[in-house]
Amino acid sequence: EVMEWNTLINAWRAGAKDPTTRGASSTNSSYFSQDPFTALIRHVDSGLVPPRRSGPGRAMIVAAVIPARFGSERLPGKPLADIAGKPMIVHVLERVGLARGVSRTVVATDDERIVRAVREAGGEAVMTPADCVSGSDRCARAALQLGPVDVVVNVQGDEPLISPGAIEELIAGFADP
Repeated sequence: EVMEWNTLINAWRAGAKDPTTRGASSTNSSYFSQDPFTALIRHVDSGLVPPRRSGPGRAMIVAAVIPARFGSERLPGKPLADIAGKPMIVHVLERVGLARGVSRTVVATDDERIVRAVREAGGEAVMTPADCVSGSDRCARAALQLGPVDVVVNVQGDEPLISPGAIEELIAGFADP
């Protein structure tokens, strides 16, 4: 049985019992002591959500997820800010696309304007709830929509000059020895 993400996030917010205990009375505060993305990783590690495993002769599947929120308090609409004739999010998408080893790049957003800009540039975007508390939360919610992957890389949506090499170095750390 796969635990619903909303169950995990709501339990994390409320400081509730570890949902993997299925009704046990003890509270596992360490389970929810980290952000929701860490809780999701722990949940995957528990075996309730089986990750896709790499193996001999099979390439690792890496998804780069770029969280992008339109409603920034400091700079509303920041992902769509024009930089040299293109929205900032498109610059990030293009830079990530240059990284070797990334199988799929997805922008995770709560705004149709961002989805439209990404798709017009030939990219992929998924909608996530507006109530995501962080970029990591938005990334985790999007990751649940991707299907089997080996690694999910969270690339910040406001880094239009991100080095593809930095992403490649990160991915290399997950390769089989």
